[in-house]
Order: sequence, then structure tokens, then C-alpha cells
Amino acid sequence: LELGPDIVITSDDGAMRHFVDPWLIDTDMPVVFTGINWTIEEYDLPAPNVTGMIEVAPMKALLELGRTLSGGGRRAVFFAVDSLSSYKDVSQVRRTARQLDLSINTVLVDSVPNWHTAWRRAQEQYDFILLGDRGAFYGSWKEEEMRRFTLETTRIPVLATAESSMIYAAVGLTRIPEELGEWAGTSAVAILGGLPPSEIPLITNRRWDAWINEPLLERIGASIDPAFARTAKRVR
Repeated sequence: LELGPDIVITSDDGAMRHFVDPWLIDTDMPVVFTGINWTIEEYDLPAPNVTGMIEVAPMKALLELGRTLSGGGRRAVFFAVDSLSSYKDVSQVRRTARQLDLSINTVLVDSVPNWHTAWRRAQEQYDFILLGDRGAFYGSWKEEEMRRFTLETTRIPVLATAESSMIYAAVGLTRIPEELGEWAGTSAVAILGGLPPSEIPLITNRRWDAWINEPLLERIGASIDPAFARTAKRVR
């Protein structure tokens, strides 16, 4: 590494696949990763110089909530941007849906026009949407325009797995990015203080935020459990 760092901290599957896995595993460079979705099976891990936090989402709770909000609906769709992380999410969503006896399809889109078309179609074909990574489409995504589009066209419950998607969803159980950053920073300090990465166990994130988007809840005519509503954050 030309920069000569004492430690490397990475985020997401792309960094692991294209940087850490081919170049840093089993070297003298300590690595702390975050944001690898669901599993590390496709990488050369565990390794003595690498530790990290694997990123998961409460898929079972989200799918159960979607079924409740849709009045017992069993037809769900996982809707996300076409990305490596989304493909990993798909496997977990399908596995969880089978456990709950739900029928689930997948829609992964690569442009705003395709998103518009697929979103409108989903309102007619499914009972609820599980919204994954919405991406940015390299600058073509206009947040306020997409928010208005969602409010105008959504007819069924939408549940989000990420805070950045909550302006397009009625409710959400979302990962807390600060949890990953705080853990990575604390682990890096410990490693720089002399603790080997191999002595810091690989873990998964454990904290979630509950969210409510009241305009979208009103739009679809759904009501949320009062206990959930009392503790949930509101989209502003």
C-alpha cells in the first residue's frame, strides 16, 4: 500500500471482494471490515489478520410485519437496486419467506425509469413490498421527485431495511450505521494498541431502529400497532 497505513478499515462487499480478499488476507496488514452482508462464505475468511462486523437485517420481523399490515397477504416482492449487496439479500429473503410460508419474488432495477415501471406494476401484483438498497443510479436519482412519485403511486405496504429508504416506505426496521462505525473504530484502536485481530471475534450487528412514515401509512390506509408506534422514529 503506497499510503503506508498501520491498519485498513473497509465497508461493504465490494471492498472485501476487490481489495481485501485478493490483496490483504494472510498478510501483516491488520484489517477491520464492516458491511459484508449476511455471510463471509465466498471470501477467504476467517484470517488471522482480519476481523469485522457482518451486516444483517431483521428479515423475519419485516416479513411478518408486512403480512400484518397487508391484512394477511402472502404475496411479497423484494425490491432493490441491482447490486452485489442486493443479490446477497435476495438469498436471505427467500430463505426467510419459505420459513413463513410466503410467496416472494425479486425485482432488481438499474435505472430510474425501470424503477418507476416496476414500482407501478408491483402495486397490482403483490400484497406488500420489502424495500432493500435503493442505490443512486449515478446521479440520476432525484430524492424529492422520487418521494413525490412514491407518495402518488404507492397502494400497498412498503417496508424498508435501510434508513435511507424510509422516505419511500411506510414502516421500517433499519440497521444503525453508527453501530458499525463505532465498533470498527473501537476495534482499530485495540489493534493499534497491540491486540491481534484474531483475538477480536467476528460478530453481526445487533441494533435496529423502528420507523414510521405517516403520510405513506395514511396513503395506503394502514394502521400500525400502538406499541410499535410509541417507540418508532418518524420520517420528517
